[in-house]
Amino acid sequence: ITEELTKSEEKYDHSWQQKYDPPLPAELLALCKDHQCDLCRAVLNNPDNAKGHYEGSKHQKLVKKYLRKMKHKDNGKFLKIPRNLPFPTRQHALDEKEAEVRGIADLFSQPLKSWQTKTVTRFVERSIMDFQTLLKWLEELESAENWDEEAMNDVSYGLAKLHRNLVTNLHEIENNHKYQRYHAECISFIGQHLNKPNQYLMKVANGQIQKMEIEYEKAVEELAKNVSIGQRLDQKLDLVWQEYREVRRQLKQMKDRLWEVESHEERLMELDDWREEHGHWTSKTMQELCVKIDNQNGKIMKYTRLDLDQRWNVVDRDLKKLQLLRVQTLLTWISEQPVGSRPHWLCEELKDHLVDACREYSSM
Repeated sequence: ITEELTKSEEKYDHSWQQKYDPPLPAELLALCKDHQCDLCRAVLNNPDNAKGHYEGSKHQKLVKKYLRKMKHKDNGKFLKIPRNLPFPTRQHALDEKEAEVRGIADLFSQPLKSWQTKTVTRFVERSIMDFQTLLKWLEELESAENWDEEAMNDVSYGLAKLHRNLVTNLHEIENNHKYQRYHAECISFIGQHLNKPNQYLMKVANGQIQKMEIEYEKAVEELAKNVSIGQRLDQKLDLVWQEYREVRRQLKQMKDRLWEVESHEERLMELDDWREEHGHWTSKTMQELCVKIDNQNGKIMKYTRLDLDQRWNVVDRDLKKLQLLRVQTLLTWISEQPVGSRPHWLCEELKDHLVDACREYSSM
C-alpha cells in the first residue's frame, strides 16, 4: 500500500510553479499541496484534478490577490502572473481589456483630436465609469467566502460587452468622422471643377452631406446618453448607426455619379454655351441643334433623387445624349462655317483634327 501511494504521489505535476517569474514564495507554495489547495479551499482527488486546478483562472486570481497582500518583491520586480498558458484564462482576458480601457482613458485625458468632441468624450467617460463599477462588483464577488460562479460569469460577460462596445464604437466614430470629411472634400472638388452650383446632383449631394452630419451627431448622442449599465449593455452597434450608414450609402452613390458627370463635362469643357458671345456665327442647323440641347438639358434637370437611385441607367443615357448633341453642334460649327468667319486660332490642321474626332465620337 505504501509503494502504491508513493507511485501515485510521483504522478502529480508541479510544472505550473515554474511559470511564475520570480518564483512563488515558500509560504505560498506550502498552501498548494498535491491533495488539496489551502489557498482556494479545494480538495484535489487526483493528479489531473490538481493540474487543472493549479493552472486554472480561479487559483491564479487568488495567487495574485495573495501576492498583492504580501507585496512580495524579488530584486525590485513584482512577480508576474504567467501569460503564455496552454489555454486562455478569464483573468488574462480581463487584464487585457482593463489595460485597453485604461489606455483609452489616458488618450482622452490628452489634447483631443478633431473627432474627439465633447459628446464623444462623454460617451467614453460614462463607459469607463460603468466598466469600473463592474470591476468593483467582480472584486467583491471574488472576495466573498463562497464564490457565486453564476454571478461572476454575468459580471465578466458585462465587462467584455462594455469593452467591446467602447472599442468598436470608438473605431466607428473615428472612421465615420474621417469618412464625412473625405466625402465633403470630394463633393467640393467636383463642384469647383464642374462650376455649376445649381446642378441638381450637386444640390442633392450637398444636402446629403448635411444629412449625414446630422445622423452622425444623433448616433454619437445616443451612445453618450446617461443610462444604466443594463441599458448600455443592450446598445447595439447596428441599430445605433443604421440611419447614418444608409445616408452614407446614398451619398457614395451620388458621389460616384457626380464623378461621371464631371468626367462628361471635363471632356466637353470647350463646348460651353457660346450663344451669348458677341458676333458669333450660327446657322439654321446649329440653331436646331441648340434647341435640342436646351430641351435635353431641361429634361436632365428635372430628374429627382429617386430617379438617380432607381433609374440611373436612364439618367446616364440622357447625359450621354446631351454630350452627343454638343459634339454634333461642334462638328456643324466647324464644317459649315465659311473660312472668312472662322476665328484666327482655327487653322486648317486643327479643323481637320476636330472634324475627325467629332465624327469618330458620333459613330461610336
